Amino acid sequence: MKKLNKWEEMFVDMLDMIWFCLQKGKDEDGNVCYYLMDKQHANLADIQSEQFNSAEQIIDRLEVYEYDYIINDLEECALWENISIQYDTWEDILKYRSLMPNNQYGFDLVDMICNHSRDIDIEKVYNSITA
Repeated sequence: MKKLNKWEEMFVDMLDMIWFCLQKGKDEDGNVCYYLMDKQHANLADIQSEQFNSAEQIIDRLEVYEYDYIINDLEECALWENISIQYDTWEDILKYRSLMPNNQYGFDLVDMICNHSRDIDIEKVYNSITA
């Protein structure tokens, strides 16, 4: 099995952090697709019935969760450090990376979401978590 790259490893971590696991199945035409299973069994907005073909689609769909678990955390840490974060896009948040050295993993997650979703091979990720 191929080793996961940095972004694939972070994608796995992010799914775990926001309480989702990746499942593989087939769509109505028999094509391979992926599903998200909510570990908390909330299945908000019937997310478990949605089909995905890429990590990019999953990352886009999980925006609300990513905000709650990643962006909010960075904003809270900034408050504790008396740093005022102002941003129009999530990518703007990355300019605060050097001011918050204790939060590099959160910034790496934002970088993955904003700039590296296409660097994630969803099949490789699935195979690594089911191995």
